[in-house]
Amino acid sequence: MSERSLEFQRDGYLVVKGACVEALPALRAKAEELLRAPNNGANHRFGGSNGPTLTKLSQLADRDPTFRALAQSSGVVSVLEELIGPARLFRDVLITKPARDGAIVRDHQDIAYWDVSPPEAVVSAWIALDDAPPQSGCLEVVPSSHRAVVEHRLVAGPVPLPGMVTRYLRRAASLTGTGDNPKTLTERAFAKTKNFALGSASRLLPFLAELNELHIDPKKIERRVPLPVRAGDVVFFESRLIHSSGPNTSENTRRAYIASYMSERCSVPGKTISDFLLARADATRKAS
Repeated sequence: MSERSLEFQRDGYLVVKGACVEALPALRAKAEELLRAPNNGANHRFGGSNGPTLTKLSQLADRDPTFRALAQSSGVVSVLEELIGPARLFRDVLITKPARDGAIVRDHQDIAYWDVSPPEAVVSAWIALDDAPPQSGCLEVVPSSHRAVVEHRLVAGPVPLPGMVTRYLRRAASLTGTGDNPKTLTERAFAKTKNFALGSASRLLPFLAELNELHIDPKKIERRVPLPVRAGDVVFFESRLIHSSGPNTSENTRRAYIASYMSERCSVPGKTISDFLLARADATRKAS
């Protein structure tokens, strides 16, 4: 087992410096093009005074060759295969936090949202398109918190919702495809409804955005470690690692592309492994 694999098993995350530096100019240009395109399917969170405080643009690898090349790049995939072996991309998203008014993302485990098992074979690559110092809302993690799944909650304003309601809403989220990655017509229809209710409608009723944010009671978090990175760096983390990000109070936009992968031994209800994009573009192997 490699030194990187041992570090990842111990901490639940791994930072790889400069893995995607060469691709940055093309990625930044393409990100701006996609974000400005009409009807781009972006999901916005509101709550600030100057427009969206966070914007998500999903499924870029499915529709754009620049981001597909990034998700399948050797700098990412070679590390990924050290950690979980041959893999498939099942979800990807570009997240933008605007300057001075970027939103907080609360402590959570990704697997709380996803219908993929086993969770230890699910890894995300958080790829910085811009420098991400603490003041711009860099990723923050709870080291070694990937040992177990922790209870999550939803709130409406200051009030936590009853556990039964939270569980119901979590099950309903599966109708949009695991990881907000709708594949079928039904999943796409539910995804559009969800994006309106929890995105556009939150412009008028900001608390609605909180209904899309499963998170862990902050009183249960003992220590967060900030992971400031430079553009082109990649943070790999396991699906059970507790992580968050602070607000962007800097003068610069903070963009990150997050590609999430599962081992080919993973399962997703109602899907087969061949429904998902191969992590390695030149692979000729077939799913078993």
